[in-house]
Amino acid sequence: MPCVQCDAAIVDGSRFCPQCGSPVETGTPPAEGGHSVGSSQAEARATPAENPPSAAAVPVAKPRHTDDKAVASFLFGLLSFILSIFTGIPAIVLGHIARANIRKSGGQLKGDGLAVTGLASGYLSLGFFFLLVFGILVPNLTRLRVEANEHEALRTLRRVTVAEFSYQSKYGGNYAPSLTALGPAGKDCEGRPSTDRACLLDQQEATLGSTVCTTGRWCNRGSYRFSVAPASSSTADFIVSATPLTSDLGRFSYCMTGSGMVHAREGEPVARPLTSVAECESWKEM
Repeated sequence: MPCVQCDAAIVDGSRFCPQCGSPVETGTPPAEGGHSVGSSQAEARATPAENPPSAAAVPVAKPRHTDDKAVASFLFGLLSFILSIFTGIPAIVLGHIARANIRKSGGQLKGDGLAVTGLASGYLSLGFFFLLVFGILVPNLTRLRVEANEHEALRTLRRVTVAEFSYQSKYGGNYAPSLTALGPAGKDCEGRPSTDRACLLDQQEATLGSTVCTTGRWCNRGSYRFSVAPASSSTADFIVSATPLTSDLGRFSYCMTGSGMVHAREGEPVARPLTSVAECESWKEM
């Protein structure tokens, strides 16, 4: 260690300099660069006061913004009250997507209320649309079904009447007294045709040629039931009657006689087959 006065070397443990006799300082030896450890520590202790540590960094919250799809869903939902499902369905789709995005955004997106409003409006428009469709479609379908039943009944009525004329031509002046006498259908005909089983009905009317379809008795085909009876207990004329099975399957009952004219009556189904030409002709001519 050098002497602070004369820079002479001093042996460790000596109290005085061997050259100049100056007392040796017992403090901490100086550090490199002529600064003592004590002064360095003092400077270090002074550092906090002179250079205080910076405050902890505070995260800055990002501003929330409204999801674009939520806004679009809201607007489409409002338009759906005018344009129905054409904007109602997009409102529903965009509303569900927007709500999913908002849930996944961790609070960065808003607009859930707009999306819910768009969804509600879209579903309302969808419900109104289906109510409107069913309100228009179901009655029309019912009407079309009834009209189809009536047209088919008229075709059957005419075919049975043609079979009656064929029967008269084939068997000499008299008409068949029943559907049974006109049947069965050609493919079901066994043996030689006769006045009791003339085999004159088409295959479409096969059920009408059954042995149970006797004079004045109803036999069903499709939505109508049919009967053949001689007029006033005579084979000089005939009456073919047709009436719906229920009132919701047809609006009209029909009848034909040897005149070949179709007559109709609107209302409830007829309870019994007609047997009077006058009664048939009292119905409205078609």
